Amino acid sequence: MSESKILAIATALISCSGLADLTKLEMRLWWRLISIIQEGRGITVSNDGVMLKVLAKELKEDGEVGRREFTDRLRSLSHITIEGNLDGRDNNEVWRIGLKLVSEYEVKSSDDYVYINIGSRFYNAIMHRETYTRIREDALFAMKGCKYSSILYQLIRDKFNMREKRWIVNYDTLRMYLQIKEGTYETFGNFRQHCLEKAVAEINEISELDLSWEKHQTSRNRVIALSFTWKLKEFSEAKKVARSLQYSAVGRGVRADTIIEVDDDVRIAIKALETADYWTRKTWADIYVKSGFGFLDSSMVAAENIRKWVDRRIAEKMREEGFI
Repeated sequence: MSESKILAIATALISCSGLADLTKLEMRLWWRLISIIQEGRGITVSNDGVMLKVLAKELKEDGEVGRREFTDRLRSLSHITIEGNLDGRDNNEVWRIGLKLVSEYEVKSSDDYVYINIGSRFYNAIMHRETYTRIREDALFAMKGCKYSSILYQLIRDKFNMREKRWIVNYDTLRMYLQIKEGTYETFGNFRQHCLEKAVAEINEISELDLSWEKHQTSRNRVIALSFTWKLKEFSEAKKVARSLQYSAVGRGVRADTIIEVDDDVRIAIKALETADYWTRKTWADIYVKSGFGFLDSSMVAAENIRKWVDRRIAEKMREEGFI
């Protein structure tokens, strides 16, 4: 997963309402925008709000040339207001908040850029929350077969990041998290066939996790709760997954033009940090020092100095945490 980026999303945004009517392509655009915002590229913050300037080609789907479909997706996002409980795990406070990602947008043909006004409350939520779900961008964007895969993946990664081994969830709550519309897949058999099993299969195929589920509680032939368990794939298999993500989405037997071969954890870790943002590099530098692997040196955060201190010990921690 040499080109992987880690999205760090405020946990409450995963299960918030307001996204159920978005298509898969609109959801992918939503995540791409969040990723770019978190990197701080093209962001201008002022008293008037938050402005994002980004090349249109960074937001379009692979091979997409036309403008109409792309602007339609932006228009859909501009109509969405996210509502959710921002429940800080740190202090047990709960805020009910409405968040708007795209307030206004303009696509200029003259310079190939898109100009987007970002809702200031949304910006603050994803930039200043202390509790985040860290998600692999490459795995998330590769999940195209089932619309529920990416949501379930996000939920499981959240539990994994909190070092939990098992997640027991009420069946109706899970349906709400997956944003399944009322009246759709009403029987458990339909839900299992069209939503649950397809999502789990795609997560197991694409991501770094092996995920399994079972019925946890039933009553009079009615499913009350489900149980999910997971584990990180063995490194040899994880490398196969990383390489498979470098193949085209049309057919993973067709090799892409730019495949970076990776020999071991250390090389993967170095590449991931060299392409990461400043705060991600600083986070891992702090972990390196706190783990007793070395002493703090402000210069170690610089991308050009990553190779001087990233070794097997910190790479193993990165793999345990799902960063690589």
